[in-house]
Amino acid sequence: MALIGLLLVPLVIGGIAFLALRETITWKEFLLQIGISVVVIVAGWFIARYGALQSIEHLNGRITRKIAGTQHCCHCHQECDSYNKKGQCTSSHEVCAHFHDYYWDLQTTVGTIGVEDCSGWDSPPAVWTDARVGEPASRNHRYTNYLKADPESLLRHDHAAGHDLVPPYPSIHDVYKVNPVISTGVPVPKGWEDAFRNINADLGAPKQLDVAVLLTNHTNPTYAQEVEARWLYGPKNSLTIVMGVPDSQTIKWVRVVTISRVEALKVHLRDQLEGKKVDDPAIPGIIRSTLQAEFHRTPMAQFEYLMNVAQPSGGWLFGLYLFDILVCIGLTYWAHAKDIFGDERRSVYNRW
Repeated sequence: MALIGLLLVPLVIGGIAFLALRETITWKEFLLQIGISVVVIVAGWFIARYGALQSIEHLNGRITRKIAGTQHCCHCHQECDSYNKKGQCTSSHEVCAHFHDYYWDLQTTVGTIGVEDCSGWDSPPAVWTDARVGEPASRNHRYTNYLKADPESLLRHDHAAGHDLVPPYPSIHDVYKVNPVISTGVPVPKGWEDAFRNINADLGAPKQLDVAVLLTNHTNPTYAQEVEARWLYGPKNSLTIVMGVPDSQTIKWVRVVTISRVEALKVHLRDQLEGKKVDDPAIPGIIRSTLQAEFHRTPMAQFEYLMNVAQPSGGWLFGLYLFDILVCIGLTYWAHAKDIFGDERRSVYNRW
């Protein structure tokens, strides 16, 4: 329906302009306006729809090499040496702020991560200096998330009342680091951050996996449905283990949030973790071995059918309508001011 509304805009604006300016806008020009508008609008619609479905996942691996070097200076501009009679530059030369610039990168098993580029100083950034070969590293990867396509899909839950109680999904900080353990009211056990970073580094590539753990003091396991709704199950390669620890000591309930269809794995993790002390040093090892043996990612392509009902988000639609109106007004002025096909019978009173 939104696309139909967008297509009505050029018909309304073009039609009004054609009737009001019939001395200067011919049938051919009117049809040309409509044709160009429709092509632009339809192209913008598909671009906006594609943009509304974009999401970010984490690719996890390890640092294999630290790279530093120089490159042509990035801070350059052209200065004119001579002008012609019309004031146009006929000869110029390049002026740069430095002889060359420096860059610092981290080469990892999941691609190169740029730390700093185009620096005029030869002092390396602290992030690059502190990074260690073999250290876990993550980088963002953009993909099309078909789950965003259908707000009414059964894959989504509507527990909006509790969305403010769910923290955001872990994000990359300090260029390549992620804290995979999140907590709402429960102390994070010592060593868990490093343990789960290493699990991601080892299983990330072979299993196409991004593991996170969410510790909460909620007593009701339905809180996991709040997490599903807020995160839309998380990125396509993610698996989040939600643990309910109301007393900050014993794991009372466990749920797994993931778009992958791994029902047996969910049951096994629940059976192995419920009732344990949250600071039990064996827990990261249990999770690692279970994921190693039983996790298989469900491809996002299996949800491509949802694309049939995909629409741009509200922000995209507002931008499309605004762009649609401006294009139509511009085309109307063009058709009015120019005799495009040379077949107008203009009245001097209709000229702007």
